[in-house]
Amino acid sequence: MAADLRPSRVDAPDGYTTTVETADGVTHVRVLGAGGEPAACGRTGLAGTACVFDQIVTEPAHRRLGLGTVVMAALTGAAVDSGATTGVLGATVQGRALYEALGWTVLSPLNGYVYAPAAP
Repeated sequence: MAADLRPSRVDAPDGYTTTVETADGVTHVRVLGAGGEPAACGRTGLAGTACVFDQIVTEPAHRRLGLGTVVMAALTGAAVDSGATTGVLGATVQGRALYEALGWTVLSPLNGYVYAPAAP
């Protein structure tokens, strides 16, 4: 999937905090619950004017609260601030609805493969 990146402000719901940390071209966003527990996270890697979004995850106990949108907005803002204009990602079937709602488009289907070596 891909998108032209435009910053947007999305605040975390009450009781949640968001952190953004960038080091060596990789940005990590973490959303923590009221008790400090991990609620959602994601990361990006910058490659020129493109930014690869990866490992966007919302923990089961915190789903359906808009935290995926919070993570994507924070990552997008950091990417734009770093000069990125295009975002790319590989989406799971479950994640695709979120990305499409945020304006991302499918460029090509993505297939998964799990290698399981034969038993000796």
